[in-house]
Amino acid sequence: MLAGGTLNRPAGDVFPNPCRKSRYFSVRVTLPHASGIANLRAMSEPIMHRLRAETRAQHVATEAIPFSSSILAGTLSREAYAGQLAAYLPVHRAIETAVATSRHPALAEVWTADMRRTPLLKEDLAVLGATTSSARAARAEGQSMAAWIAGLAGGDPVAILGVLYVMEGSTLGGAVLRRHLARAFDLADAGLRYYSPYGTHPKPHWAAFSHRMNQAVTDEADGRRVVTAAAETFDRIGRILAALSSPRQVAAAV
Repeated sequence: MLAGGTLNRPAGDVFPNPCRKSRYFSVRVTLPHASGIANLRAMSEPIMHRLRAETRAQHVATEAIPFSSSILAGTLSREAYAGQLAAYLPVHRAIETAVATSRHPALAEVWTADMRRTPLLKEDLAVLGATTSSARAARAEGQSMAAWIAGLAGGDPVAILGVLYVMEGSTLGGAVLRRHLARAFDLADAGLRYYSPYGTHPKPHWAAFSHRMNQAVTDEADGRRVVTAAAETFDRIGRILAALSSPRQVAAAV
């Protein structure tokens, strides 16, 4: 019988031993193992929080490459800038092909048409002109990264969300770098489209992207694959930028 929201019990037996049998009830309580508690905690954490925390080391390592700092210092060569865009073109082409051909619901939930970058890259490269042989290594890294993305599309499409996390995140710093590139190379909008896909206010787009990611990735196994792909993306982007950071390409401006 229920009385006042509690079970009727013998006097003095307020918190009975759950493993002891009695004439009123018999209950056995099993506490979760510590590892199970940790796993539940990981599953309840939004994927964007995990990505930021678990790829921080790769992010810091990529930012330490001289490429971006040379943009801020005004010492990056025009050749190196064009080489970056040329190397990124097959990467974004592979991303867009993967999204267009995949039937994975998470990709469809996160992707929006304004995330396409190949038209912007083509427009910028048309202004900057063809790259020279000094950017050959960077272009090779870009082709290698594109092949890796194509492999993900065929075998583990949800992992492409990790690639998108890195590439979309770059739009935040890109708005700052764009001003320095414009000054260094005397460029207006033409030639700088890739660095400002959302104009001068990328933060609302990033907030919307973050929300879609958190809604789309809720499975723990999917989350691990997305984080792993994001870390690999930082490493691969780092290889492209390192190939464009030779002393001649980031030499002091004269």
